[in-house]
Amino acid sequence: MNDFLKLCVLLILYPSFSLAQIANDQAVSGPYLGQQPPGLKVEIFAPSLISTERNEMNTAFTRDATELYFTRSVDNKQTIFYTREANGKWSDPAPVPFSGKHNDRDFTISPDEKQLLFASDRNLTGERRLDIWMVDIKEGKWSDPYPANLVPELTWGSNYPSMSNDGTIYFFSCLADPDRKCELYKSQKVGTEFTKPAVPDPKLNTSFHEWDPFIAPDKTYIIFGSKDRPDGYGDGDLYISFKDEHDNWLEPLNMGPDINSSANEICPVVTLDGQYFFFTSSRKGNNDLFWISTGIFESLRKSFPPK
Repeated sequence: MNDFLKLCVLLILYPSFSLAQIANDQAVSGPYLGQQPPGLKVEIFAPSLISTERNEMNTAFTRDATELYFTRSVDNKQTIFYTREANGKWSDPAPVPFSGKHNDRDFTISPDEKQLLFASDRNLTGERRLDIWMVDIKEGKWSDPYPANLVPELTWGSNYPSMSNDGTIYFFSCLADPDRKCELYKSQKVGTEFTKPAVPDPKLNTSFHEWDPFIAPDKTYIIFGSKDRPDGYGDGDLYISFKDEHDNWLEPLNMGPDINSSANEICPVVTLDGQYFFFTSSRKGNNDLFWISTGIFESLRKSFPPK
């Protein structure tokens, strides 16, 4: 049996075959795990390497695209994984040292790449809820996690942090009502503390659910998830809003069938180099990572204001 057939058999029998082993045959190297960059069509990211049958979600690349964080389901827990390129070869994905004992998910790298913010149920109140935690990054190493202490006022904790250049964190929290409606919030860092959470804009928070906000580093646009809206395509859709010339948010626009499907789309993020838009979708049955060129934003921007 030749080497190619051996690899095919291994992938069929062991779909979670390690990246390092697959890399020996596929020569995985270069930025973004050596994947062919997408154009204006959504593509699944790194099938069999990162997007597997094990349910992956969330994405965060360093600015030079040589380090990737993502979440994978392990033993019924969400665990943060990472892989790095060194000497022309990507490492086998492994849990970061501070993740694995709790449900850790929904993370972001700060624009200055000095912090990783994530949601975890390792909260200090003893309640079963997610709160935002932070890890300092220095020379490729991580500090111990510490709480951001963003939302003691919000009953259902905080989730899906995204940070702008000025240190403002956008996130969502669900209310203590029978439907647990979720809304977007923001909190500004002042010194070492964060201000009381505030709603970003009434246009962004509606009678529907809103969650998973990604704020552009310069705060010129925001992308978030929502569901049950009359213009939706499926279980959950991604929406975008841009700022107008007066620094006001425009009415959110469904990102359309190029992004959304009849399945659930969540976890939007734009890479720190501004080139690619990543999100999570269950359109293939499991949660997988998908990407597309941010060139699509130009056509979306021209659609404002909606008619």
